[in-house]
Amino acid sequence: LKAPNGGALTKLGGDAAVLEVLLDHQTGEMKIYFFDGEAKNQLKIEQKKLNLVIKDLTIALTADEEGVFRVANEKLKGLQKFDAEVAALEIEGLPFDGVTISYPEGN
Repeated sequence: LKAPNGGALTKLGGDAAVLEVLLDHQTGEMKIYFFDGEAKNQLKIEQKKLNLVIKDLTIALTADEEGVFRVANEKLKGLQKFDAEVAALEIEGLPFDGVTISYPEGN
């Protein structure tokens, strides 16, 4: 699969959906997109907040009107590689809690 925005892809539930993480380690801005299982069509999920746990740091992202989750956090500056866990995630009624994201390699 090719990341539509050049970020790191994480498959959710086999081929159910794909999550893409983009991180600007200079500004500390992170974006998370959701796509269908083929990473072609962006999904707008009902959930408006998303928590990522990176070691002992919890990052709270909020969805914008396009369904892109965004945050800018000083603690993300300089971070070029990390493993994170999605605290609580539901897409079209399916739970994906505890999904692990590896950045920048994806899964």
